[in-house]
Amino acid sequence: MSIRFEFFEAGQGDSILVSTDEGTHILIDGGAGGLYTRKLRNLKKSINSLDLVVLTHLDDDHILGLRDLLKFDVDNIFKNAKYIPYIKEVWYNAFINTSNTNDITFKPPKKVSTISIKNQLKFREYISLVNGKIKYRDYISIDYLKEPLRINEIKLILLSPNDDKLKELYSKYKKELDKTVISKADKCKDFASNIENLYKNSFDGDNSVSNGSSIAFILLYGNKKFLFLADAHIPLVVESLKKVKKKYFKKEDRIKFEFIKLSHHGSKNNITNEFLDLVESQNYVILTNSKRHKHPDKETLSRILVHNRKSNYSHKINFLFNYDSVAKYSRYEFTKEDKEKYNFELIHSNYYPFGGK
Repeated sequence: MSIRFEFFEAGQGDSILVSTDEGTHILIDGGAGGLYTRKLRNLKKSINSLDLVVLTHLDDDHILGLRDLLKFDVDNIFKNAKYIPYIKEVWYNAFINTSNTNDITFKPPKKVSTISIKNQLKFREYISLVNGKIKYRDYISIDYLKEPLRINEIKLILLSPNDDKLKELYSKYKKELDKTVISKADKCKDFASNIENLYKNSFDGDNSVSNGSSIAFILLYGNKKFLFLADAHIPLVVESLKKVKKKYFKKEDRIKFEFIKLSHHGSKNNITNEFLDLVESQNYVILTNSKRHKHPDKETLSRILVHNRKSNYSHKINFLFNYDSVAKYSRYEFTKEDKEKYNFELIHSNYYPFGGK
């Protein structure tokens, strides 16, 4: 009985395949453009079907590969009425009243946007076209789904979003149809700063509406726990973790996870000391090629290191990157003394357990 995770090289985005010995397969996000061509279309050669596909939120670096994977099923359903879809179930918080795309007029974007209303509507259109042959759950909110959800031998405890985050998303959606929103890349310039000074920085917080709508959850497999944060806002995650700890893990001082997939590719705006007070892990997963937004922030890694040292955490901390080029970045300017003092390593691996398939 074991569980494995594969972290695809998905550009600046996320795409994670979860597989168990019992034969359950869950795909979380589909990365940026081109991942379907490079990787996802070949899954069918080794995996008979996907029990669940989770699109955590609408940003292009999460939706594009899944859009193309879903199109594969749509095309085959129209070709053959007896075709059994490759995808069994999809989770995605779609916008209200968007099934009729004929009522929507799109304005060509002047620049490339990281939030594509057209792509999310295309995804929703594909869901409509499969005509119930793929199970679809579109109200993923902690205010509605209060108990763990079971996918065969796996249980998922939802942490984000709540109804307020979804309402903000729907409100933003209406405005997005009239203008193109360009995400301001956070050109991180903290790499020359030392660990202690970065830890002292104040928390600004992520104000992205789409990130706030992220589906974040705890994955339970046997007695093992894994934390998947998508790009979720950390204050809501903290609020949810406090409730979950009290309900399910009250015997633990801090909830112990096999790994924590950090929110928003390791952005400093998506991690706080209050969050770190609630969790414990030896492994932190950071998924990005770091080309567009220059994630992760050195401040994020520093906050984890100093907090764990202050908490007398004795195990070596592993920061796992799905791109070797990011794991080897000299820009972090971590010294040998830093690594000895704070007991950590930067590791490249596309699998967890490390190096295994």
